[in-house]
Amino acid sequence: MIECENFYEMVELCKLWAKVLRPYSSLNVGYDIDEKFNKYRMWNTVIDGYSVCLFYSEMEIQNNVVKSIQCFGKNVFSLPFHIVYKVCVGILGCEAMNIFFKFVKDGHHIYCWTQVVDENGECLPINEDEVDIKNYLGKTFANLID
Repeated sequence: MIECENFYEMVELCKLWAKVLRPYSSLNVGYDIDEKFNKYRMWNTVIDGYSVCLFYSEMEIQNNVVKSIQCFGKNVFSLPFHIVYKVCVGILGCEAMNIFFKFVKDGHHIYCWTQVVDENGECLPINEDEVDIKNYLGKTFANLID
């Protein structure tokens, strides 16, 4: 896990590492090799007083890029949504719609954001009839929980 005290510095570094590690996703090299690079995808930072662990990866599928964030509180069971939102907007930006869901693992809520963009960086559309569309602070996203 890479420690970074400054959230915004961490965002730039984790996005850079994700691009560098794209060719080493499990689809390209197999799970065993992909697993060896996970330590470069895991980050720890402090956001508004909360110690947050996050895992950020990008993988290419055909001509699209799947961007995926998983985050959780290092010392708490659950993070306030504004912290989870700050992580998403910091890494994925606020222009495009994203998919959000969460689950519980090892005593923590794991919050996940996923975004799929085409070769031009445009977010692929989501079939709004199949998901629950939410809005938070002006950002629209597909909510797969509730």
